[in-house]
Parts: sequence; structure tokens; C-alpha cells
Amino acid sequence: MKKIIHLLSTSKFSGAENVVIQICSMFSDQYEMIYVCKSGEIEEKLTQNNIKYVLFNHVLDLNKIIKEVNPDIIHAHDVRASIYSCLFFKGKIISHIHGNSIAMRKKSCKSMIYKIFCKRFLKIIWVSSSCFNSFIYRNLIANKSLILKNVLFNFPLKENYDMSNHRYDLLYLGRLDYEKNPLLFVEVVNKLKKSITNISAVMVGNGVLEKDCIELIQKYKLTGNVDLLGFIENPYEVIANSKLLVMTSIYEGMPMAALESLALGKPIYATKTDGLVEIVVDNKNGYLTNNIELLVKEICKTLTDDSLLSEQSENAYKTFIEYNNILNYKMTLERIYES
Repeated sequence: MKKIIHLLSTSKFSGAENVVIQICSMFSDQYEMIYVCKSGEIEEKLTQNNIKYVLFNHVLDLNKIIKEVNPDIIHAHDVRASIYSCLFFKGKIISHIHGNSIAMRKKSCKSMIYKIFCKRFLKIIWVSSSCFNSFIYRNLIANKSLILKNVLFNFPLKENYDMSNHRYDLLYLGRLDYEKNPLLFVEVVNKLKKSITNISAVMVGNGVLEKDCIELIQKYKLTGNVDLLGFIENPYEVIANSKLLVMTSIYEGMPMAALESLALGKPIYATKTDGLVEIVVDNKNGYLTNNIELLVKEICKTLTDDSLLSEQSENAYKTFIEYNNILNYKMTLERIYES
């Protein structure tokens, strides 16, 4: 049985980490998967999913860990982990890019260093076409790149939830960090309140901007309109109890929060970013625009029209069923692992 290290430079649990846990679960009977990361909140999630893991405190610890594990392949997730792999491993390396950071779209230290190490990678996996197309040096690595869109391996089933209980109009699901732009979500709620005075919203997630979000909610007198629930292990109940997912990200890859929401029939109203362009069709299963006034207008239109909301909810679920090709995802990875 081949040994595959999944290397991450983080200690948190978010979208990319969720993808890796799914991959480990997907291939648990075919390969020995070892999740290597920094110590932190991810440990509890790994234990719950019965995933073998090894922790490191300093990047230099990786040299010893890799020698002891002696993997056949390192599947490195995102830029930093991909570079770490090259420093300490001479074998097969797969680089998996989960996001579309601004630094990768232009000449920067990050993009130039990644370009240098690209020659070491067996394959480079991008989670959306926009991630690959935005990379400034894409032409140099096109021959070893492929697009592999995220899927949900263990996805929520609509029949397990009360889909008629809409406690919240709007849902924010993600880290309260810069790239997710949670403060803009609060701005959207504030603008909507002018038309829908009893607008209700919920924010699920934690992060460095939590205090800023609280202060802005208080400034706009939205404490009765917005609930902050922090990080929730299983957010599906909250998703089911919301009408719309609103994403205000500055950049994305192929967000797992969007797939989870589509699986429960929730339309997506969002800024026009990256992977969302590939799954959201305006006025069918949501709406994408970087014009915030227009975004607010479209959200308001849907929230005040039950038939429109119902139609978009059905389309959201259909989008997920058409999109979530688990068999293709697994077969693609298996071909890479066996090459």
C-alpha cells in the first residue's frame, strides 16, 4: 500500500483542510494517508475522522518527519506546503492550489518562488479554471496542470433537515478573515434593513476580524438582526435554516461553503470571484456582481418573492447534483497517484 503524505502549512480547519480530509477518507482503503500539519484546531477534526496525522512545530521538523514516514508521494496543499515539500523530499510531489490569491496573479515573491519550484512537481492541481488562468506564469506550467473542481464526498441530504424552517434570511459561512471580507457582509445587511426592517442574518465562523465585525454590527445597530455563532463543527442545520448564502469574498478557489449550501438548495448571492463563476448562474441559482448596490437589490428581490426563492432553491440543488461528480474526482486523483 502506497504511503501518501498530505502536507499543509496550517493548523486551522477551513476549506482546503476540509478537501484534504475528504481525500483521505475517499482513499482510506487504497492508500496509507498521513496528514502532516502544524498543531492546532485541525487535530480534533482529524481525530474525529480517524485520519492518521503527524504534527510539526517548525518547518525544519519536516526533514525528520518525511524521512521517518518515507512516503511514496507528497500531496502538498497550497503554495507554502508545495515549496516545503521540494526542500525536504526528492520523490514525487503533487502541488494542489486551493485559492486564487492576489499575489499569484502578478509578479511577486510568492509567484516567482513558486514558479522556480514548479519544475519539481509531478502534477499541479487547480480547484478552478480561474485559479489556473489567473496565475501569472501559467503558460510555463500548462503541460503539468489540470483543473480538478472540489466535490463533497459526504454531503448533507435535504431529507435529513427541516427545509421549511427559515430562521435566517441571509447566511455568511466562512472565516472572518481579510480574503472573505466579512465586513462587507455586515454592510449588505445594513443596506437591506432599509427595505426589509426585520432582516435576519447569521455569521458562522471565526477569525481575526471578529472584533471588527462586532463593532460594525453595533455601529449600525444590527445586534437584533445579526447572530454571530462562531465556528460550528457541523453547520448544516444553520444552512438548512437560512434562505440564501451570501459570499462577499475578495478571492476564492472553489469554496466548500458554496457546495454545502447548494447541496441543501440554497441560492448563492456573491461577489464575482473565481470558482463561483463556474457554479452560479444569474437569476437561476443566485447572482454574482461586484456592484454592492446591485447585489443588495437582487437579494431584496428574491427575499420578497417566495415563488422566486423557491425556484432558485430548486435550481441550486439541481446545480449541486449535476456538479458533484465524485467518481470523476476519485478516478482523476487515482491516475495521478499511480502515474
